[in-house]
Amino acid sequence: RGTLALECPVRTQTHTRVSIANPLPEDVTLRASASNKQVGVAATTLLRANATTEVEVRYRPLVVASSEATLKLECAELGLYEWALRLAGTPTNPERSLAFNVPLGGRETQLFRFTHWLDEKADYKVTFKSSGTAVATGGAFTAAASVTAPAAAAGAGSEATLEVHFEPTAIGENIRDTLVVTSATGGEYQCPLVGRCIPPKPQGPVDVGKGSAALPFTNVFAADADYLLAVDNPAFVVKASERIASKKAASIAITYKPADASKPKTGKLTISCPAQTSSQWVYYLQA
Repeated sequence: RGTLALECPVRTQTHTRVSIANPLPEDVTLRASASNKQVGVAATTLLRANATTEVEVRYRPLVVASSEATLKLECAELGLYEWALRLAGTPTNPERSLAFNVPLGGRETQLFRFTHWLDEKADYKVTFKSSGTAVATGGAFTAAASVTAPAAAAGAGSEATLEVHFEPTAIGENIRDTLVVTSATGGEYQCPLVGRCIPPKPQGPVDVGKGSAALPFTNVFAADADYLLAVDNPAFVVKASERIASKKAASIAITYKPADASKPKTGKLTISCPAQTSSQWVYYLQA
């Protein structure tokens, strides 16, 4: 009966209608099928006697591509109606961006959420546009190398989530990249990422009231680094320096050994890493 052309951006939906006349004096039931799973049509449609009924045909492409398919409507009373389908999925807009804001030495994690439309689960590959891997060039953004999306209910879609981490290695206002999540069958999702890294903020107070404390501290830089430690109150004792492996956390030991109990029980620990940054990390101490 001809050709139907359906085209729209991936993950959006377009539709058309075909008209079927029933010249018979009784109602009949029409059965429908399509050879492409992304084409939707009601499984059965009641055709009223001596009337014309419209059947809606929907199409939701998942990948950018052109293809052909066949639509069949049939019943014993009226026979077979067949259409050739010319289908096309076109590029769509990126997903809503994720914005990060952390001090140097910090780490922020956000969830990228996307809708999976296939009625079977799919594994999506995860990369960043800057590197082509799951670690962005420069290392500020990272994610798991893949994410599995659960099967979707017909026409409903299922939500999948992916953790995206931002751990910058330098102060900057405009650290950008694009997260790319791709499946050969489920399609491609792109999410712009915008990061801001500010100087470290003073933290604390660290409680050393029991005589000692362990301060967790992470080396966010791409290389092993030597950190210099200094306190402004000699009652608080720390090592002069601490070498921490790249992207690893260490516990900095702080002890409280007052020579005079009447002296102030507060202090300030300053951590610096001259080889990597001019910024300093300040922690207030309290015994």
